Amino acid sequence: METKSSYLKFLNEEQRISVQSPHKYTQILAGPGSGKTRVLTARVAYLLQKNHIAAEDLIIATFTNKAANEIKLRIEAILGNSEASKLISGTFHSIAYKYLVKYGKHIGLSSNWLIADRNDTQAIMKRLLDSLKKAKNPIASGIRGQELTPQNALNRITKLKSNGLLVKPGMDQLSLINGLEEPPKELQSHQSVELYRLYQTSLWKNNLADFDDLLLNFILLLQKQPDCVRNIKHILIDEFQDTSKIQYFLVKLLALQNSDITIVGDPDQSIYGFRSAEIRNLNQMSEDFEGTQVLHLERNYRSAKPILELALSIISQDKSRPKKGLKSNHISSLKPHYRLFETNNKESYWIAREIKRIVGSCPELIFYNDIAILVRSSSLTRSLEHALSELGVPYRMVGVNKFFDREEIRDLIAYLRVLANKDSTSLIRVINVPPRNIGKTKIDRIIFESERRGLTFWQTLNEVKNENILLSQRNDKSFLKSLKSFLCSISKLENRYLSNGHSATLSDLLLGILSEIKYYEYLVRKNKETVEEKWENVMELVQQSDNISCIFYELDYKISTIVLLQNFLTQIALVNEEQKEGESQKVTISTLHAAKGLEWPVVFLPCLCENIIPHSRSDDLDEERRLLYVGATRAQALLYLSSFKSVTGMFADMQNSDNVQDVSPFLKGEEMKRWVMESEIVFNEKIASEIGTILGRKSYGKITNLSGIGSNANHNGTKFENLGFQCCRVLAEAELKKRERVKSVNDYNKDETNFRKHNAKRSKTDIRSWFEKKQPIDSDVEISEPSRSASIMVANKDLNDRSFETVNRIVSTRASTTNASFMSSVRQNLGRGPSTKDQVINRTLREGHQDVVQHTDLNQSNTKVASARPAGSRKRLGVRLRVSRML
Repeated sequence: METKSSYLKFLNEEQRISVQSPHKYTQILAGPGSGKTRVLTARVAYLLQKNHIAAEDLIIATFTNKAANEIKLRIEAILGNSEASKLISGTFHSIAYKYLVKYGKHIGLSSNWLIADRNDTQAIMKRLLDSLKKAKNPIASGIRGQELTPQNALNRITKLKSNGLLVKPGMDQLSLINGLEEPPKELQSHQSVELYRLYQTSLWKNNLADFDDLLLNFILLLQKQPDCVRNIKHILIDEFQDTSKIQYFLVKLLALQNSDITIVGDPDQSIYGFRSAEIRNLNQMSEDFEGTQVLHLERNYRSAKPILELALSIISQDKSRPKKGLKSNHISSLKPHYRLFETNNKESYWIAREIKRIVGSCPELIFYNDIAILVRSSSLTRSLEHALSELGVPYRMVGVNKFFDREEIRDLIAYLRVLANKDSTSLIRVINVPPRNIGKTKIDRIIFESERRGLTFWQTLNEVKNENILLSQRNDKSFLKSLKSFLCSISKLENRYLSNGHSATLSDLLLGILSEIKYYEYLVRKNKETVEEKWENVMELVQQSDNISCIFYELDYKISTIVLLQNFLTQIALVNEEQKEGESQKVTISTLHAAKGLEWPVVFLPCLCENIIPHSRSDDLDEERRLLYVGATRAQALLYLSSFKSVTGMFADMQNSDNVQDVSPFLKGEEMKRWVMESEIVFNEKIASEIGTILGRKSYGKITNLSGIGSNANHNGTKFENLGFQCCRVLAEAELKKRERVKSVNDYNKDETNFRKHNAKRSKTDIRSWFEKKQPIDSDVEISEPSRSASIMVANKDLNDRSFETVNRIVSTRASTTNASFMSSVRQNLGRGPSTKDQVINRTLREGHQDVVQHTDLNQSNTKVASARPAGSRKRLGVRLRVSRML
């Protein structure tokens, strides 16, 4: 336990003034990284020790249980467990629950009421909507006409409750809590009010209260029985800028008993308007509580000075913002790094390469788990995930599911597995997606019959369809009709896309599935609010599937659709396997909202484009700006920002008709150029020392500025295989193998006829050497002219002006069907693709090994990057999508 008042010794002057504030009402406006949790904790300790307030007479309201627990633990360290355990602390909801359990009888709550969690409320609303489908009255008809999902309906009710509107038994109209302003009339449509009334009645019947009810009932309790909080002497609120209208009204009621108030917040970090948070509450408090003292914490202990300068330049664009600054405690010579890319894919691959370069250049100083990529919305992560996976960068997701873990993607992958091999697990997943009247009871019975008879799930389904197996004594015609329809759909897809003589792309197959099962319509029925984001994910999956087809078609490599499908499913399985949860060192991918309150040594802020941030659907420009400010101030030592000019991927047309993106308006203007650098960061001992000081890491490995990125490119400058050689080897392998599939490269090498198809004469170095485990080392080796010609012919169309992304994609795709050890060596040594075929051929056939070149800008290229699929093909595919009403 710390000695009495020792906690004050570790505070700066601003913090100490805030902790010892003698004012009845105190606002502490704490900038990011200014130690607000430390100040709030010290304020509690000061009130308990110096002002002699009993722990049970304090209320500490936070926005997460994690924050409440952290404050309690710190109080324990100062005062001991006995005092900390008496504190009334937690979220607004948990504090309300404690009082309602104790005093709820005063407002008519029974002694055994329970909280309805999200699953409970969803189930209740689903039952209500199902019952309204059968009801025959005007209001029920109106609700049916809106095609509400359970979540849509619950969102409407939350909106009504967050404005203080209550349902009362025996009353058709909603009543407003005394003391609150009348909300807009458009909120109270007949359908919404009736839905609210039916929902609330159902909660009452089941003796339940949802989370919104906790706050509303607490307000009713304080209004009817104010003595229950008469002992409260001081109220402390964390993250005050995120309080809602109802929560602020609660604070006012708690303070009616002559309680003092201390709030900690930052108007610059108010980013939860979509949750009914009211940034105006800060100003409202000053009006409602006369003599409110405003104090500032402006000393930042997290971020380097150049990062704060950029963040302040962004937030200061809001001219209505009160002027306040941020002073860094860390000096750094590195400005935030900004890049503008041609496409989002180029941006993603650059980020993946730069992450590998940072970790490789700064051993024992920066690790993968020190790095975060923060995005505006979860729909932006797929391209990043793809790039990180291909370059072998481990990552984890926060605030969003990994791409292949998302429900809609898992549905479609399951359909592909059913078509590939009638996988039982996948069949069980999709047999009732979209809903086909094949419920869990029927599925369980089919599983039972499969196990009892020793049949696969698919075989049992067909036996049931033919009525050779009965699942019940009565003949369920509706079920049989649904089952036959499902099996017929699978059969149609097989005949149309997978039977002999067909060479459809995987995108054709996926689009066929989407059309056959009417998946878009299913997503709309399920939840209108999320359909756009989910559909973007679906379109991205179509794009990823199409990439594998493009590679083989560009190489004139004939392969059946079923083999393409198997390769694609294998690739997905390998990607997921590479991201095992057991790995501790992982880059974090998070949404900006989920990153609030967190920090990382290195932060990437990609996709900083207009219509992304600010979001196209947001009507609050200032809140979007604050969101970018929050993202920038998560960085401690290094901050990277980037934008792109155009979108690639199957959902490009959904973003913008011409796929053109403009830079976010928050980054425009000459003023912004003062705070960022566009040249590549060069790592050296001086930069490492600055980073180490910021992070508190005094010892680390030898710093070497890497420019060649590959798993064998390390900080010691170890030689690694020539990149051009590797690229040519991969492409030549695909070219020479285009007429047949073989089990391994070695098997193919035995066939002299295939090897000599280009009439290449034998020499010390020829195409055959590309299949060997090692490249020629002798730089003086003689190369026959026919061999050189053959090499150039192979590389001509496939390597010239080819981007790194496409070459790496070829490697990844081929890895599932080629000799594992050979392809492993290729993948390990791939860095960035060379710019021209001449450089590739000359380096491959003449140079042999080369050293890692240091201090070279990896991202400069004078060549125009070719798309993975010809523009015409993409356009035709877009037309097919529009015709099928899928865009």
